[in-house]
Amino acid sequence: FGDTATNTVSLLIGEGDNNYIVDWGDGTTPTPNTATHAYTAQDTYTITVSGRIPDGIKFGKSYSNGGSLTYSGEKRLTAFITPLLQQSSTDVSLLFESCLNLTEISSDLFVRNPQLTYFWRAFADCTSLIEIPGGLLDSCTEATNFLSLFLGCTSLEEIPSDLFANNTEVTTFQGAFAYCSSLEAISPSLFNTNTEVTSFDWMFNSCTSLTEIPLNLFANNTKATGFQGTFYSCTSLTEIPFNLFANNTKVTDFYCTFWGCLGLTSIPSNLFDNNKLVTNFYHTFYNCKGINTALPNWWDPAIYPQADFPQFHLTGDAMKIFTGCTGASNYGTAQTEGWG
Repeated sequence: FGDTATNTVSLLIGEGDNNYIVDWGDGTTPTPNTATHAYTAQDTYTITVSGRIPDGIKFGKSYSNGGSLTYSGEKRLTAFITPLLQQSSTDVSLLFESCLNLTEISSDLFVRNPQLTYFWRAFADCTSLIEIPGGLLDSCTEATNFLSLFLGCTSLEEIPSDLFANNTEVTTFQGAFAYCSSLEAISPSLFNTNTEVTSFDWMFNSCTSLTEIPLNLFANNTKATGFQGTFYSCTSLTEIPFNLFANNTKVTDFYCTFWGCLGLTSIPSNLFDNNKLVTNFYHTFYNCKGINTALPNWWDPAIYPQADFPQFHLTGDAMKIFTGCTGASNYGTAQTEGWG
């Protein structure tokens, strides 16, 4: 958002009824309604903007998402420690996407914008972000979409247990923490209040440091219909809670849910007992080569009659659930029955 040759910084201020003042952080007198400043030397400065700017500020980037604010790709941005100015848009897509050196964000970041609903890739690929501040999304009570929210934040190690506590209208978490390769744990209460969610597709895809799924993680998400790739390639997972999907009776799709989870050694036989509307189990446990016990014999109609377990009587690719689970003691039978 500046010119390194002249040490000049320009804030792109939207047109409108503006009345603001800028403290450029270098000891000079703050300037009213002035968006450009020349520094005497290159250094790290904290720029503070106060006042009224209805259309917001941009750092020399634009994205056609209804005029919403974005700092996407700004590699010189290392911290954002004040709230965003009030804006009219409900969309913060790509807000800090690929701000590779961003290490800190304010817990009050969104406090002036409670109208926000759409957060697509807002922090995606912020690879230096090491912590999500508690209360970050507390004011975002109208949020409906957290698609790819923190995707690719490879330095994140944990998620605040109450991060989504106030986001009761959200309907999708698709890919929200995908490729967060340092994430080690998930709070069992993370989704307790998100009762409108329908999609957890690819939520924790490739979280390769994740070792455990807590009991009852999705217990309150009774409207969920999709778990495609939710734990895809979570190679450090060692166990699946037997009741993980017990309350998700509307789910229809388990495509690649545990694909490549190499650390798994067994599968609970009652894992999908309540998921009678499922139409796709394609590659649910693909290449889970660490499974060294017997696979659940869901193909046996004497134990799982069609009248009681219609989900286990699909045909074709929809039932290629155990492909590549070559370490299981009954893998040959699974193949013969069309499940491998």
